[in-house]
Amino acid sequence: MPKPPVFALLLLASCGPVYETAYHFVPPDSAEGQRCTAQCQAEHATCTQSCERRERLCLSDADSRAMRDYQIDLGDAPTRRRSPATSRTYFDYADRYRAICYAGGCRDQCDATHRACFESCGGKVSALQVCTANCGS
Repeated sequence: MPKPPVFALLLLASCGPVYETAYHFVPPDSAEGQRCTAQCQAEHATCTQSCERRERLCLSDADSRAMRDYQIDLGDAPTRRRSPATSRTYFDYADRYRAICYAGGCRDQCDATHRACFESCGGKVSALQVCTANCGS
């Protein structure tokens, strides 16, 4: 059996680099194109704010559901779902309900729409793969 430090190095080496896509925006030269891209930016900000608002509402609802389920589990015998010996915490419930709130699809859609709008105004958008973790030397 390998020694723990060797095992840790082997485990770390098996994790490949993690890449994310970064976007570079080059605005159009014309004043009209720049006004157009400014409108794209304003629409993107509105879209993103809407996503954040929906996420906050989702998290609030998730916390309420988690607390309800946790209190039911801690409640009196007629409504109790588990034995008192079970060590579930409020956060066990909260994590389950909160997971659906972080889907990210909403912001991704805002970003994709913004890129398309920017290009339709005459701007240029280029995608670049950037290593964000386990990049090596």
